Amino acid sequence: MLIFLVFIGLGIILLYVGSRASETSTRWFLYSFGGFVIIFVLFFIIYTMPSSIMHYYEKALTNKYGAYTKAVIVKREIEDHSYTENETLLQMLHYGIHYEFEYQGRLQKGFFYVYHQECYDKLLVGDDIPIKFLKTKPEKSFPRRIKLCNELQLDRKFCSETIEAT
Repeated sequence: MLIFLVFIGLGIILLYVGSRASETSTRWFLYSFGGFVIIFVLFFIIYTMPSSIMHYYEKALTNKYGAYTKAVIVKREIEDHSYTENETLLQMLHYGIHYEFEYQGRLQKGFFYVYHQECYDKLLVGDDIPIKFLKTKPEKSFPRRIKLCNELQLDRKFCSETIEAT
């Protein structure tokens, strides 16, 4: 959110400098560019904020009112985002888990990432995993990561939602 304020501030500064400019062409250029920066940032905020707010709202609803069940792992995948920097290979792997569960006779699907290979290696296709889902919107489901780690007999950090610096 801070970056948005920086760009809005930049747009305001350009508008202010444009109002002080002596040449008409410079004034209109600064007005136009400053106005464009402000409008673009506001559009970006308005366009992206609802989806972010909705995601976290549904996640909070699931945490508070969700139902527990087991899901079956149907697919595992590794996304390789490795790259080379200064002739050094920086390996960045994301381990994806696809799962399915049934609710009221309908098959629901879900997906999540695990960021540690130790956790990924213990999750095999066909295994049951604990999840929590929203009964009113069962397509919104999330893995119960702490319970998953306990079942896999791993330290909690191996199943966390974020990548921890080592």
